[in-house]
Amino acid sequence: AAELPRVLPDKFTLEFPIFYGHGNQWIRVTFRDPEGEVVKPRGMGWYKWAHLQLDERNTGIQDIDQDGPVSLTRAEFTESPATIQMMADGDHVKIFVDQRRVANVPQVELGRSDHVYFVIADAADDKPIFVGPIRIAGGGADLYDALEAEGRVTTRGILFDVNSATIRFESGPTLKEIGQMLQDHPDLRLSIEGHTDGDGDAAHNQTLSEQRAAAVRNHLGLSFGIDPSRLEAVGHGESVPVAPNDTEEGKQQNRRVELVRL
Repeated sequence: AAELPRVLPDKFTLEFPIFYGHGNQWIRVTFRDPEGEVVKPRGMGWYKWAHLQLDERNTGIQDIDQDGPVSLTRAEFTESPATIQMMADGDHVKIFVDQRRVANVPQVELGRSDHVYFVIADAADDKPIFVGPIRIAGGGADLYDALEAEGRVTTRGILFDVNSATIRFESGPTLKEIGQMLQDHPDLRLSIEGHTDGDGDAAHNQTLSEQRAAAVRNHLGLSFGIDPSRLEAVGHGESVPVAPNDTEEGKQQNRRVELVRL
């Protein structure tokens, strides 16, 4: 189980790479404690509630209740690592494998908690399963309230291609939330501040952070019709870390976009 700092909000994204050494391996991902709650129809270990199912024959959202949602697609995980993304917005859930949508369930009760549980079945002991690193980004309904109270909000739900200012598609829920907030509060002005980790050349990181902040500003303008005069883009490079850069966890915390009220 992966412990989270708080209960997952209605909107969140979950991302992790996986690699199976054998086609008979599988992973179940759930946000409810699976202890004692596994049933085994047709020899498989499924839960009594909807969950993320990952195997080469059935990948997507599974619910053993015949009246419940089932959205499954064949996917390949044994030839090379695959990146899994789950995008949840209330009861609407989408699953992607390497940016290919494999499931779209408009109504499903996944549940929410402050843990993510991974149950792994290995039918080939000599073939390991690889999982991780795990990224979870929550979109809170209190974004505007946090800006009002603190003057700034840190988001790690806006992701970019490696060493690039190209915004990744799974950033959509976070950007939508920011765009909606700006539409709902026409007097709100923001400084969008980009930050990088400490890897690489400091001058390059400075430029990259400026480009990423500008990319977010441009996206909000083009996709949500936000007047450019309401948005500033600032890059700080690696100069304002919030965690040590000597661990992968620390680097991930430092790679962020902050919203500052003007």
